[in-house]
Amino acid sequence: MARSKNLGLLAATLLLAACGTGGDGISRSGTDPVSLDRAIVLNDSICGPTRPDFAGAKARMVAEGLTVEEGGRNFSPTESVSAAVTRTPEGRTFCAVSARFPGNVYTLEQAMTERFGAPRMTDRITPPARVYNLGAKGNLILVIRGTPGRTLTAYDLGYASGI
Repeated sequence: MARSKNLGLLAATLLLAACGTGGDGISRSGTDPVSLDRAIVLNDSICGPTRPDFAGAKARMVAEGLTVEEGGRNFSPTESVSAAVTRTPEGRTFCAVSARFPGNVYTLEQAMTERFGAPRMTDRITPPARVYNLGAKGNLILVIRGTPGRTLTAYDLGYASGI
């Protein structure tokens, strides 16, 4: 019981840390929206080539224009996007680009499925995520932070060790 409570507190702490003072932890000063395609390109440039330990991801964030660093996360000064390498409550290393999708959760899921095929769900990271098998590129992970019915959906797109 105590272990379960401690894991819940850890997950809540990590979520609050990711959110920071900017609400959802995506933007500090940048306001220009980014497309899903741009988030995918950033993820491919920052997280993809630095797997499995994501060494060098910070340098790639800066090279991609995510130059405002705060709380272990790099933000764009102009775009509404950020990236970070974090640890999940399960101890996995997770490199992800965070952005907002101009639609609800279901529209984002549909856009991802059109690009990558149907996902499988995993509870091997917290919160549960959608996993898209990209063959030799590995498993792309989508963590949706939005709730159904919203017109703007916050999400993380990245790779995690061991998934």
